[in-house]
Amino acid sequence: MKLAIRRAVPGTQNHTRSGRNGLSSKTLTTGRRKAPVVSRRGLESNLKKLFKASGYVRLAHRELREKLGQKYKKGYEVRFVLSTKTELNQARQWLSQMGFKPGKPFAKHRRVVQPVYGRAAVEWFLFGKALT
Repeated sequence: MKLAIRRAVPGTQNHTRSGRNGLSSKTLTTGRRKAPVVSRRGLESNLKKLFKASGYVRLAHRELREKLGQKYKKGYEVRFVLSTKTELNQARQWLSQMGFKPGKPFAKHRRVVQPVYGRAAVEWFLFGKALT
């Protein structure tokens, strides 16, 4: 019995390494399927549940910002830590439908992080303030 040996060929899909869940820094593109139509209230509920399950907030330090001025580059950010590409695509669709502009997702350990930048996003997720 002869075994076929598969070799990784540069430029092909089997060349990229990925973790258990199939995510790598090269495969973080989002799908192009249309999302089912969900009511505004349903979107809000879905995003709040997602944030409660896997989200956190990064805040700017006022003292450092006042002291360093434009040299201090940290800002307001909401992050979602997701396990699969399916979760990533769904979160990006919900964020876009709600009027948020999702940032570029990035791999962190064996998961993917979806950032949403801006003070308005932080206030909406923490305090439920309306988007302007």
